[in-house]
Amino acid sequence: MDTRYLRFSGLSWAKEVQEKEITIIGLGGIGSNVALPLARLNPKKLFLIDPDVVEEVNLAGQAFFNNHVGMKKVDAVAEVLYSWAGYKKIVAIPTLLTKDMDFGEITITGFDNMKARKIAFTNFIYSPAAKLLVDARMSVDTIQIFTLLKEDTEFLDIYRDKWLFSDNVAQTAPCSMKQTSYTGSILGGLVVNIIINYISSSFKAFPKQIMYNTNTMLYETV
Repeated sequence: MDTRYLRFSGLSWAKEVQEKEITIIGLGGIGSNVALPLARLNPKKLFLIDPDVVEEVNLAGQAFFNNHVGMKKVDAVAEVLYSWAGYKKIVAIPTLLTKDMDFGEITITGFDNMKARKIAFTNFIYSPAAKLLVDARMSVDTIQIFTLLKEDTEFLDIYRDKWLFSDNVAQTAPCSMKQTSYTGSILGGLVVNIIINYISSSFKAFPKQIMYNTNTMLYETV
């Protein structure tokens, strides 16, 4: 008998999460840190999408081991999840997000540019099966998470008009101030909390937008 999930098996949402297929697009400081706690919930399947290769510079802020340098990020994350959580129900897709990519019910994105976020939003809107898009953003000391429900058309309009601005407007941090592992861990826990609350039939409480600053340790929600 597999006892790994015994300690939370009595929670109302445990079985529901294990019946869901979830997609993570972008496996850098955001996506790799979301995948860790998510895998420990044992979802039915995880789709991992990212074309990049692990570099040494990724090791301090992203969820990889030293021996993963030079490996495709999708394969490296799959290896980490098996080593860390015994989880292997993974579909690894080492490609860029494209405009013709259909989204499933639940998609989490971890991009570092607005072009990719705009493509993801459009794909979400026009994918019949899509219901939830979580757009997670992170700098070295700030976190932003947008929870987009297909049915919430009012907030979808606000998000598109206010938060999908040009890359020219977005602030670019120096390469030495991109991310830290602990900020990624905080973000990963928050995103998985959103996924649990969405899936659970017992409660549906989650904000449309979460902002967190590691310097002040204050949360703002909308």
